[in-house]
Amino acid sequence: MIWIVLTAAVPVVLALCGLLLLALMISVWRFHEQRQVRHSPLTRNLLRPPGHSLRRRIDELTYDIDAYLVALVGLPALYCSAFISASRILAISRNRYCESPCR
Repeated sequence: MIWIVLTAAVPVVLALCGLLLLALMISVWRFHEQRQVRHSPLTRNLLRPPGHSLRRRIDELTYDIDAYLVALVGLPALYCSAFISASRILAISRNRYCESPCR
């Protein structure tokens, strides 16, 4: 009976030992990486500052958003004024060509 319990526990113990060994290797690797002195890969002068292309893309998107906002505010006002003007012009033209008073 003890033999059955021990044979069932061996795979669990081996798996735990493997995980412990893996954790130990990762901690040693991280300790080694932290102790190394890091040098900057930028040894020459840069042609553009960091984030230049992202800043340019943000500016382009800002212009697009501004154009959409102007269209969102301006187009309904333009359509409304065109509708009012057209209805006024049609009302005047109807009154001009009616022989009797139009209602």
